[in-house]
Amino acid sequence: MDNKEIYNLIKDFKLENKEQHKSITDKQDFTNGSVRRLQQWRSFMMGGMAVISMFLIPLIIYLVTTFNSNIKTLEQNDYAQHASQELDK
Repeated sequence: MDNKEIYNLIKDFKLENKEQHKSITDKQDFTNGSVRRLQQWRSFMMGGMAVISMFLIPLIIYLVTTFNSNIKTLEQNDYAQHASQELDK
C-alpha cells in the first residue's frame, strides 16, 4: 500500500463516518421532537390539574357547604311554619 491508497481509505472512512453520524443525529432529532411533545403534554396536564385543584375544588366545596346550610335553613323554616300552623288550629 502506498500513501495515496492509505489517504483514500482514510478519506472514505471519514465520509462513511459523517454519513453514519448524520443518520444518528437525524434519529436523535426525531426522538427529541417526540420527547418534547410528550413533555409539553405533561406540562399542559400538570397546569390543568393545578387550575382544577386551585379553583374548582374550593368552588365545589363552597357550593356543597352552602347547599347543606341552605337545606338546614329550609328545614328549620318548614318546621317553624308547620308548628305555627298547628298552633293556629
